Amino acid sequence: MEIEKLQRFLVYVLRHHPAELEISLGKDGFVDMQSILNGLKKHKSYSWAKYQDIVEAVNSQKDKQRLEIQGNQIRARYGHSNRASEEIHYNPAAPPQFLYHGTAESNLASIFQNGLLPVSRKYVHLSDTKEIAQRVARRHSQKTCLLVVLCEEAKKAGISFYHPEPQIWLVEKMPPGFLKTL
Repeated sequence: MEIEKLQRFLVYVLRHHPAELEISLGKDGFVDMQSILNGLKKHKSYSWAKYQDIVEAVNSQKDKQRLEIQGNQIRARYGHSNRASEEIHYNPAAPPQFLYHGTAESNLASIFQNGLLPVSRKYVHLSDTKEIAQRVARRHSQKTCLLVVLCEEAKKAGISFYHPEPQIWLVEKMPPGFLKTL
């Protein structure tokens, strides 16, 4: 239970509020593990955390691989809302024929006028399964709708897709012409 809380806190800090641990995100969003440990030592709720606890928090991720460790550095793979996200770059990847995006029904008019926009993040998140998209949508509303992204047509039109982890895809934006309701 404590490791899960640490995991959620690390995602929160590395995606949105690095200053909370007095850290700065470096190239591609990475932070030296020692800097994370130093910040955690000063935090009243996580001062107990050791290097191995961070490793366990990363390795015990269940459905989404939000965090990763490379060498002696850690980062949130995607979902950043802070300016450091401008430093994170992904290589384009070939998407499947369809991807999915779940949203509140109240957003549909805006989406079909303006497309899917990242709002406060750098990328729009897409899912490779309807179930994941629906679960994401339900975090925001009980009245949800699933959108199908026509990936082949979007890619032909020059839209780049990124695939930072197995079930998550990212795009900078998705015009309404490549979206259909399910």
